[in-house]
Amino acid sequence: MTAADSPNWYLKEWMDHLGKRQSSLVSELGWLKGRASKFYHGQHSYRREIVNELAAWLGIAPYELLMPPADALAIRRLRETAAEIVATTPAPGKASRKPTQS
Repeated sequence: MTAADSPNWYLKEWMDHLGKRQSSLVSELGWLKGRASKFYHGQHSYRREIVNELAAWLGIAPYELLMPPADALAIRRLRETAAEIVATTPAPGKASRKPTQS
């Protein structure tokens, strides 16, 4: 598979993951059937405006549309875990100190 043949976004996979159907592009976004079909099947090039519109509709970050759902969700979990670690780790110098013995 060449780079030109490989998918460069994951609209169909995200829609499958979120339980959205191709007809939802028509009913929820007001797209024409032909346009919805071309984007759904990766037959139309995309632009930033389209990525932003679809990402907002799917409830994901625009960059996540450019990666498989499993990868994006793994990055989300990694960020959440890192934020939790930061939130529960005492700042340097504020760690509990043992009393000094005299």
